[in-house]
Amino acid sequence: MSPDVDRELLITVDNEMELYIDGVPNPINDDPSAKDWTVTKRVNVPAGSRVIAIKATDKGLSAGLLASMADESLLSDGTWKVSTVESDDWTKPEFDDSKWEQATELGQHGMEPWKTRNLISSKAKWIWTSTSYYKDMGSHVVYFRYRIGTSLAPHIKHSRRSRIV
Repeated sequence: MSPDVDRELLITVDNEMELYIDGVPNPINDDPSAKDWTVTKRVNVPAGSRVIAIKATDKGLSAGLLASMADESLLSDGTWKVSTVESDDWTKPEFDDSKWEQATELGQHGMEPWKTRNLISSKAKWIWTSTSYYKDMGSHVVYFRYRIGTSLAPHIKHSRRSRIV
């Protein structure tokens, strides 16, 4: 796929998510489906985008993030960065995430308890942090970052559309 075109991110987070592209909050954040992991979200990623950042909130028991680009140029896997500590400007492309850990792969798309999520590539992996904290079963927040790369044309105007399926 040409780097000069928008791409579509397909994503779900068990339980809730806030999504940012290059530091800009995505309109999906205002949709009730952002709090429903059973709904695959379709998010436009404008050409030239460099970083996808996600604040994921787990409400207890199972926790995970699963994502892919429609063209499979991005898959959730151990290459994503993750932290349990919120930092200033963590959603912005310039943020230095070199001290963040690599995401832990929990298993292949289709695994229990989530089974197959509509539209997301079967090559994607469920990911989360390696931190184990399920003793208290309360809410827990994890921050994810994925660097798309700088090869995408940064001069293309960003559009802000999202769809839910």
